Amino acid sequence: AGERASERASAHSPTGWASGAARAATGTFAAAAAAAAAGRGAARRGLSTMSQFGLYGLAVMGQNFALNVAEKGFSISVCNRSPAKVDDCVKRAGEELGANASNLKGFHDAEEFVTSLANASN
Repeated sequence: AGERASERASAHSPTGWASGAARAATGTFAAAAAAAAAGRGAARRGLSTMSQFGLYGLAVMGQNFALNVAEKGFSISVCNRSPAKVDDCVKRAGEELGANASNLKGFHDAEEFVTSLANASN
């Protein structure tokens, strides 16, 4: 039991979190990060198709946040583990935002989502 408590404590420590974050950076998101780095050249060239914001996670708060950002005139890309949530958010943008609906772009693929984002230094 003592070992388990120790393991639980280290899992919640900054070191445990960092190692978990490092593990999470493998696979799809590592590929997406590499693709984003490649896409930053396009952002530096000023392509207007790049979004100023990106949001992954479209439960109630995420959808409302994304819709508010788009309504205020900022471009935002959204993605979710469940493609249906992406479709719901894009549909809501069309119904609720009028001309600003085009500020919100939905992505089912994490790599495409990441490459749609502008470089923060632009």
